[in-house]
Amino acid sequence: MADGVLEIHEAGIFELAIIMLIPLSGIAMWLMAIRHAYKNGKKGWLILNVLMWPASFVYAAMVNFVWPKCNGRH
Repeated sequence: MADGVLEIHEAGIFELAIIMLIPLSGIAMWLMAIRHAYKNGKKGWLILNVLMWPASFVYAAMVNFVWPKCNGRH
């Protein structure tokens, strides 16, 4: 890393694990949002989550923060 850029062939196993943590976490949340929408019969959210992955972050926030305050009505 003499040139200031960490390349894949220069990284160790621990560094690769840290680098891959964020993309894998995003993919996992996307898949969990799709599964949750499918299980709860939310077809509109399901289609939106599949076609536009950023919608899964909005859906996850709604499930965790907004809808519980509405006494489970969503």
